[in-house]
Amino acid sequence: MCYEKYIGIDYLKNGRDASVGLDCWGLVRTVLLEVFGAKVPSYAEDYTDSGNWKETLEAVKKNIWEWQDIPLEEVGAGDVVLLKIKGNPIHTGIMIDGIRMLHIMKGMNSVVDRIDSPIWNRRIMGFYRYEEHGHA
Repeated sequence: MCYEKYIGIDYLKNGRDASVGLDCWGLVRTVLLEVFGAKVPSYAEDYTDSGNWKETLEAVKKNIWEWQDIPLEEVGAGDVVLLKIKGNPIHTGIMIDGIRMLHIMKGMNSVVDRIDSPIWNRRIMGFYRYEEHGHA
């Protein structure tokens, strides 16, 4: 997966346009569309502030049924990792291979991190693939 052009994108609350800025779901959605041709929902109507964990948690609960749970052994480029922040599954990243994710958060531009790092390994809620997406 060619991911270099997605590193350094500015964070923007509820961002859905990479030229302006993205939130974590906006980044996942952009990469899935541009790299894998998968049109996944925006979910922008499900929360007003990606920094509001209660709204974001409700959006995750409402929409998780659209996603297929993937075991770690099958994770690959294009799969989505759901991560806990302050104990709540509210952050997403897109896997660029079986161990690295591309993600973005408030206060930082998009970066690549390892999911087995001390920062992320205990925060993994699960790995998911969009039902209509299939495997990358």
